Amino acid sequence: MTPPTVLAAALLVGLVWRPGLTIALVALVVVLWVWRRPTVRHGSGNALRAENVVHEAGHYVIARRHGVWGVSSRVLDNGRGWTELGSTNLRSDAIITAAGSEAANLLYHRRDAGVTRGDAQLLRDTCRRLGITTDQAREMARAEVAENRGAIERAAARLDERGRL
Repeated sequence: MTPPTVLAAALLVGLVWRPGLTIALVALVVVLWVWRRPTVRHGSGNALRAENVVHEAGHYVIARRHGVWGVSSRVLDNGRGWTELGSTNLRSDAIITAAGSEAANLLYHRRDAGVTRGDAQLLRDTCRRLGITTDQAREMARAEVAENRGAIERAAARLDERGRL
């Protein structure tokens, strides 16, 4: 028997055996489920995916602004996302890497949530080779993200709808 069938059978037995207690437990589970659901910025229904949509759109738009072609961004239904792009100069690499988190900070978090784990190492390595700090790279990215906010929001909406750019 499949799990939904087992749950349905258990619910029916519970309604026959102890209807009051069964109804109370079902109501409690529904209330907890609704209460614990995360809020989302975009209509994906998954907070991790919604945040990653904005994050990847930030990488995408800023990479395009730096003249990088062949950029592609994807976000799966489970929330996993990534952006692939060709080689650029070190300064652009640092700004593009930081732009994802800065876009999420500006458009999604409304506070500084820092750089994502996946981008942090790449940003540190790029900044070390460039001779600047990660804070300097994030400041440059923050300015470009703010300047291109409308384009990032439009790209995020397309990415949320299609799952890819």
